[in-house]
Amino acid sequence: MKNIILISISFLLGLSTMAQDLNFGLSAGYISGDGKISGGDTINFDQDAETGFYAGVLVEFELTKRFRVQPEVLYVNIDDSNFLQIPLMVKLYPIPKLYIQAGPQFTYTLEEIFDDFTKLNLGIGAGAGFDIAFGFYVNARYTFQVNNYYTGPADIKSQINFLNAGIGFKF
Repeated sequence: MKNIILISISFLLGLSTMAQDLNFGLSAGYISGDGKISGGDTINFDQDAETGFYAGVLVEFELTKRFRVQPEVLYVNIDDSNFLQIPLMVKLYPIPKLYIQAGPQFTYTLEEIFDDFTKLNLGIGAGAGFDIAFGFYVNARYTFQVNNYYTGPADIKSQINFLNAGIGFKF
């Protein structure tokens, strides 16, 4: 975990020297977590989506008028479960104000969980957003978990995918 944090800080410091413009912001909205468990030929279970909210902070590095990088730190609450999400979205503006985004997202479970599960998960997210006016924006993204949430000895694969939709303000 310490290595991930050090690498992230080094990456962000490098971006800040390249950035033409730097914006800070706040983000909040709706989140849905959709779990899936599968294994062998007999286990195939899709959990109903559970919903909640997220809120957090962001930094946006404008590298060019069409290309930006936006790391975020989000607190997430879904059905009494608490997570910390750290997405690192690369944003491309095909036209002014409208952007598509993609990048990795780390999700860390904040509460105690069973020994056969990992607290740190990696996902790949993609979505879109629109800069409204006066620093306000809306966006939505879907994140697919790429690692196995289950680390035990059985042949089981467990994943949680997330849908985020919200509003934010950059200043």
